[in-house]
Amino acid sequence: MRMDLNSRETEYLLCVLRAAVKGTKAEKPPESMDWNAFLKLSKKQEVYSIVAQTVDFKYLPADIAGELNDYSKSELVRLIAMQNELNAIKSKLAENGIKYMLLKGAVVRNYYPKQSMRQMSDIDILYDPDKREALLALMNARGYTLISNGGNSDDFTKKPYYTFEFHRELFKDAYGFCPDFSFVWSHAQKLSDHTFEYIMSAEDLYLHHVAHMYKHYLFGGFGIRFIVDTYLILKNAGEGMSRDYISRKLAEMKLTDFEDEVRGFSFSLFENRALTDKQRAFFNTALVYGIYGSNKTNVDEAYKNYKNNKGGNTFGYFISRIFPAAAQMKSMYPKLNKHPVLLGFYYFKRLFEKAFSSKDKVRNEIKTVKRLEKEQKNHNRGK
Repeated sequence: MRMDLNSRETEYLLCVLRAAVKGTKAEKPPESMDWNAFLKLSKKQEVYSIVAQTVDFKYLPADIAGELNDYSKSELVRLIAMQNELNAIKSKLAENGIKYMLLKGAVVRNYYPKQSMRQMSDIDILYDPDKREALLALMNARGYTLISNGGNSDDFTKKPYYTFEFHRELFKDAYGFCPDFSFVWSHAQKLSDHTFEYIMSAEDLYLHHVAHMYKHYLFGGFGIRFIVDTYLILKNAGEGMSRDYISRKLAEMKLTDFEDEVRGFSFSLFENRALTDKQRAFFNTALVYGIYGSNKTNVDEAYKNYKNNKGGNTFGYFISRIFPAAAQMKSMYPKLNKHPVLLGFYYFKRLFEKAFSSKDKVRNEIKTVKRLEKEQKNHNRGK
């Protein structure tokens, strides 16, 4: 079933979300709902927890009500376990003198009517990278496996469902979009004199949220949950923020127009204002791609962003993909920070990984770039 702003299932999802941000129950759903399609859409957009806590079960078919009720119970157990684990890790971070601050959903959930409404598959934490060896040791001692240390974070997992992403920095250099967020530590407030936990300022939290959403927008699309987050951050903390500071930082990051569009759209959507044609298209984009977008869209936007920012040709694009700049390689392979002489070895390692471990992805990326080249040539001929 095709989902757009006019579908019965989409309209009811909006009804549920509008009730949720106000902390009320959703009204009675329309007749002839395709409940399986509705739940599928909710899961794709990662607002399933909101739906489970906002719909009135008395209006639902018994099997759908049962599924949502079972989910709510199991999710509550998971969230309690995650919070207990987070508290334990916080204590270990303090014991090791590692300063840190919570990021993304772990903070944004505080703006929801109920914290449990904000779905999270992992917990993101920014930490002092000078303490990386101590972090690796303490997470290993707690039974975690390091599943990724590339990019800008060290990612750990442990059964049955614990995943923590410890960020050394907030963004890595990716096709020209790498906003500088080094200022967040200087603006952060220490929770107390006896802790190593810092709280990001509301302004910086919002700026990071917008930049993170823009990254998703560039490399595959964004979902409705980002819009819910935007509205709730601004609705609950907006009046206390320094708009002058936010506007200045947005201009530095070249995100002024994007933030203006997202902010206007979020208030139109959740305060039931008439949507412009542009906002309707914006919404349908969110519906199509969900939270994480698609690999095809990732390549589309990565290639276009490279061309716009670097101005190079297709050969240059693939060279930049195979052999990223040294700064990006250091972010992907942290050992290079201490041993830069190994850069050549890690370029070879990356080439080997792409050739043998990601053959299908590489093949699909080549096809996509060829299609984009052809479209560009046809466009130029039509001018």
